[in-house]
Amino acid sequence: MSTRTRWQLANPTERLEAHVARYRTQREAAAALGITQPYLSDLLQGRRTFSDAILGKLGLRWAVVKEAR
Repeated sequence: MSTRTRWQLANPTERLEAHVARYRTQREAAAALGITQPYLSDLLQGRRTFSDAILGKLGLRWAVVKEAR
């Protein structure tokens, strides 16, 4: 008997946008994550890749999904 685990895949950019929306400025949102505002902007614009540390602060982590053929 096989068991299937259902994963809900989250979009890190959407999670970051929701984080930013809780603050008055991007600078405040960035400070809460321990990063600079320019780095935050780069993440939002897709110019940078999310690190494990940033994903963790957003409540996310990398996952590798293998689909059966």
